[in-house]
Amino acid sequence: MAIVLPTKKNKVVDYNPRLIVIYSKPKMGKSTFCAALEDNLIIDLDKGGYRALEAMVVEANSFAELREIALELNKKKKETDKVPYRFITLDNSTHLEEYCLSYALTLYRKTQQGKEFGLVKNEKGDYVLDPRADVRQLPRGGGYLYVREAVKKTIEMFVPYCETLILIGHVKDSLINKDGKEMSEMSLDLSGRLADIICGDADAVGFMRREENKSILSFKTGGDINRGARPLHLREKEFVIIEEQEDGKLKVNTKEIFI
Repeated sequence: MAIVLPTKKNKVVDYNPRLIVIYSKPKMGKSTFCAALEDNLIIDLDKGGYRALEAMVVEANSFAELREIALELNKKKKETDKVPYRFITLDNSTHLEEYCLSYALTLYRKTQQGKEFGLVKNEKGDYVLDPRADVRQLPRGGGYLYVREAVKKTIEMFVPYCETLILIGHVKDSLINKDGKEMSEMSLDLSGRLADIICGDADAVGFMRREENKSILSFKTGGDINRGARPLHLREKEFVIIEEQEDGKLKVNTKEIFI
């Protein structure tokens, strides 16, 4: 196919995020928001985090179970010839990284230098893999490369099976260097550079906060919080997504986030 070079700028179009990261301090309403989304498969990595909510939930407590879910999604996509769900939610990033450590070990042991890593002799004198083997123990932090690769590949594993993949996370305080000064910044709770890499891959990163009876999701850049968005309807905006009514019921707004 011949390549045709453009002669003018393309028109700006709005779109829903392919990958969106939503994070906050605990109990800000992230689970309530995700449960309110229609056609949203929630992969609960937090062991029963949705028991008090009506939602479409499947639990995963290991990388093997995550892989099994992905295989079932692949079967469903082949049967129907379309994505199985409009949304898939991974909740939460901290447990995701923890479960991906075994995958990170597998990736490292596929390399020439890592093929004997973690092997110990058992009572019979045979070499077996030590269940305590952890790539994070590699010298000079070399193992975190494989942790980052494992988490990225696992997130990408679910992208083909939905229109929008949602990654839910908690917040951590990180020290950053800005204009030669160390400053505190709130970011997604992942180790090292992984938070920046995942947020850089996302179309939108929203920070959720609570104000009186409202939960607010913000995509405004700046300040000491890592957030922002590329889609026009989210860029530099914030939304009241949950509001507690006088009768105690919760009004959840999802339509402004996903057009």
